[in-house]
Amino acid sequence: MIARFFADLHYTEEIRDLSLDNERAAFYQKAFDAFTAPGADLLVSLGDVSTTSSAEGMRHVRDHLAQAAFPVHYVYGNHDTMFVNEAHMDQIFGRTATYVFDQGGVHFVVIDTTNPFDMEHWGGHLDEEQLAWLSSEVEAAQGRPLVVMGHHALFDTTVPYSNSENHFVDNTEQVLEVLERHEGAPGIYLCGHTHRNGYARRGTWHFLMLADVPDVSSYLELDFHADEVGVSYRRFDDEDRHPFASGIPIYTHQGRGPAENGCTFAGISIPR
Repeated sequence: MIARFFADLHYTEEIRDLSLDNERAAFYQKAFDAFTAPGADLLVSLGDVSTTSSAEGMRHVRDHLAQAAFPVHYVYGNHDTMFVNEAHMDQIFGRTATYVFDQGGVHFVVIDTTNPFDMEHWGGHLDEEQLAWLSSEVEAAQGRPLVVMGHHALFDTTVPYSNSENHFVDNTEQVLEVLERHEGAPGIYLCGHTHRNGYARRGTWHFLMLADVPDVSSYLELDFHADEVGVSYRRFDDEDRHPFASGIPIYTHQGRGPAENGCTFAGISIPR
């Protein structure tokens, strides 16, 4: 079973330099084609499909990704909920912000780490109710691979990019205490948000953080075999520093190439 992931698409139909609008449209179409291409069994957006909580933009992404011949799942990001709440998002994507699904013998858990409407504290948090729910799902996954997907990183895991202000879940220790109760199979935590790639291992848990799509045109695939989980990082466009991205409102475009963007996930293999 192959699970495909991308993070921080930051789709927008607003751009300050209209002369770059055709480039913007072509880039996003290339991304949609790559994400929905045959060869995967499921697709997950790790948050920030939009930049300005635009319902029209999120529906545009949803409709394009719905062309995939496999299920598509959405993690909510801070930009997605900056101006709307989770109920609004639920209406667009037809599911709740936190839910689980099983596929290929793997237990997948989607968590909502966002703080809607908060433009000052745009880091992550899980409240007590969410932690209790996560604990029950960890228990349900004993002896099976467990994949937890949130938008924000867990503090000091995928260093050096998960330990700066507003880039991590502020009650990380509580979350890790819950996750570390999982036994008998590997645990994998996936996130985005920092606009950097990162990887770390802590005990049986593997933490993978994906960069934003406009900076590095890429996605990640996890291939679940009987004895290991293969990790493949794939580029769908050789061009970096897309000029249009600097014109997206309230989006910080870093203009980085692959060498500046953290790890490439090369050589990582997760024992199953």
